[in-house]
Amino acid sequence: MTTRRVNLCVLLAGGLKPSPLAAAAGCSVLDLTADGSKTIMEHWIEHLAPLGSEDAPLQVRIMHGSRLAPTAPPDHATPPCLQLSIERETKEFRGPAGVVKDAANDLPPQATVLVIEAARWFGGDLAAVIDAHSGAQAASDQPAVTVTATSSSAPGGIVVLERSTLDLISELGFMDLKEQWLGKVRDAGRRVRVVELGDSSPSILLRERSDLLSAARSCLCDTRVSDVLSGEAAGLRPLYSGSGQGYFAAVSPDSTIEPNSSIVDSVIMNGAVVRSGAIVARSLICPGAVVQTNEVVVDQVRSCSGISVSAGVGRGERSR
Repeated sequence: MTTRRVNLCVLLAGGLKPSPLAAAAGCSVLDLTADGSKTIMEHWIEHLAPLGSEDAPLQVRIMHGSRLAPTAPPDHATPPCLQLSIERETKEFRGPAGVVKDAANDLPPQATVLVIEAARWFGGDLAAVIDAHSGAQAASDQPAVTVTATSSSAPGGIVVLERSTLDLISELGFMDLKEQWLGKVRDAGRRVRVVELGDSSPSILLRERSDLLSAARSCLCDTRVSDVLSGEAAGLRPLYSGSGQGYFAAVSPDSTIEPNSSIVDSVIMNGAVVRSGAIVARSLICPGAVVQTNEVVVDQVRSCSGISVSAGVGRGERSR
């Protein structure tokens, strides 16, 4: 097995303008959950933990540029093998590549930097991506950058790079990672390796309500509403009779679900309350939000502040 060694991980947690999902939720996407259990932040912590050790903790810099800063995870959710910091970008209008350069400036040229687009649900093996990069570095072609791509050839949101490649980025000004920086890397004669993530390793960019529902459907693909009903949330009943293929309910154990509620194809997050007689369909009920008695919430994001944002049919829902 190739030694997995990363000197720094940079989690890009959003720029100056929040994504539609973050704006609708009223919080960072990293504070939301797709599976009713872990937040997106805790999801990445779980992936990153094997890359560090207690003797040499992996430094993880979570960089954001908007007013919607991610919430620091509780101490018990951060293992000693990781050293986490949540930081506001120090320079404005730098773009993702500029932010990474600024975060890694103190590292030696040969250092390995892992860059992750944090507003994603990743269902694969992060260590395997690091191994692929390390193995290629040891081979004769010695690629300086490894990028991931989904099975549909879309960017996978995970990049492993040699710090020296960031010297192609100026100290001031905007530069994008995918279009501008990667082009400069190729023009400089540095090799770029693409690792394709198979269908069993989904990497879903979380920009819209429908994206988070797709992520929830991915991680709960074998769960039906009837299965949820037999668990702790025994007061639930399905909105539709039977167990139609694809229906799911991701319900946080820290939420309150009153009897005679109906929840389907939705995510109920920690601290949320769904009162008796309410109907929730194809919606996100964010942390601490409340659905009132007999209220109908369909195709909406109920924000942390209690405001609902309606949304039409989004990606991943047209075939339903």
